[in-house]
Amino acid sequence: MLREARAAGEVPAERDLGLARTFLFGALDWSVEWYDPGKGDLDAFVHEAAETFLHGILGHPGGSSGHAHGGRAAHRRGGKRGDGALR
Repeated sequence: MLREARAAGEVPAERDLGLARTFLFGALDWSVEWYDPGKGDLDAFVHEAAETFLHGILGHPGGSSGHAHGGRAAHRRGGKRGDGALR
């Protein structure tokens, strides 16, 4: 999938695909240890994880994700954006 994204021009050539894969699977593997279903629904978690992996924590250069929902997932978790409510 990552190679296909690179071939389509969606992943810059300077990105290390092996490192990206390691980050992704490392985060997903450990999520079963720290995810607390009592603090938010799984769909919100999956959406946030995918957005963060695909667009980074800043969203795009300049720091704005461009998504209208902003802190929607954090709000559903009962916390403020960036407070680590999923821990």
